[in-house]
Amino acid sequence: MDQQKITEEELNRELKGNKTTAAVCRLIGKIVAVLAFICVVTGQILLAILLIILACVLGSVKDKKDTVLKKQIGENLVKEALQEVLEDVIYEPFGKIGITQIQGSGVMIPLDYNCAEGNDHIKAVYKDLNMEFSDIILCQDENIYNEEMQVWENKKREVFKGQWLICDLGRELSAQVSLFPRTGFQRLIRTDTIKTGNEVFDKHFTVRSDDGEKVFHILTPHMIEYILSAAEISGGKLYMSFLKEGKLHIAVESDCDFFEAGKGSIDADRLREKFTTQIRWFTDMIDELRLTDTLYSCLLYTSDAADEL
Repeated sequence: MDQQKITEEELNRELKGNKTTAAVCRLIGKIVAVLAFICVVTGQILLAILLIILACVLGSVKDKKDTVLKKQIGENLVKEALQEVLEDVIYEPFGKIGITQIQGSGVMIPLDYNCAEGNDHIKAVYKDLNMEFSDIILCQDENIYNEEMQVWENKKREVFKGQWLICDLGRELSAQVSLFPRTGFQRLIRTDTIKTGNEVFDKHFTVRSDDGEKVFHILTPHMIEYILSAAEISGGKLYMSFLKEGKLHIAVESDCDFFEAGKGSIDADRLREKFTTQIRWFTDMIDELRLTDTLYSCLLYTSDAADEL
């Protein structure tokens, strides 16, 4: 017990030390950058150069401490919490679901994007269901010419921030189906969508499919209710895509980043509780959609029985 207590104390001390150092470097770096700008304006070029160098050094120290902190949290807290709920866990703190997977997912994000950032890449098994997860930020990265400065500038515009979950259903599906939220004026105007007959669902989601008849092999009345329940607990805008190959992509635009230290004081026990809650986010989504219920899931798949429904 004493050894466990000492280990916990050491972990807390290291976490707090790295977070404090990173925060101090960030604050001083901002102050130094402002002073450097003032020096440039007042013509003190040499001093400005020295301050810029100092700001770069502080930025480098901050980045290193942030990296160390992320590794410590990942290896000592996140991975431990994942292994309590999931099986065959592979966890990469700095990994993410690839842009190729996202672009081929069928998930219909309303704005254009050409690059993906993210972290906390997880591959695991939950109740015999193979799943993959990561935080994702989708951006439109483009070069824009600044006519005033007469230079090309790289601009990165964020179009999506949230969580991305991929579930391998294990068998081929009868159709490809995508659904995404109807927001603002979309709720009031007619759009190109497949109507399910569920008034609440049809007001909430736009539905697209490559097969207007077999779409209802997937969007059964039960599944429609499950999706509405999942949308309520998702914590953001819910996007879903069922692929014929048997993969289900679930994306939630939550504007949140999971498995981070966050603001305020840092404490290992508090973080464990926080991360356990975040892990329950995707296990609850899987449970809410009944994806591990083999008696129901057979309705999703390509079969003679499905064609007779």
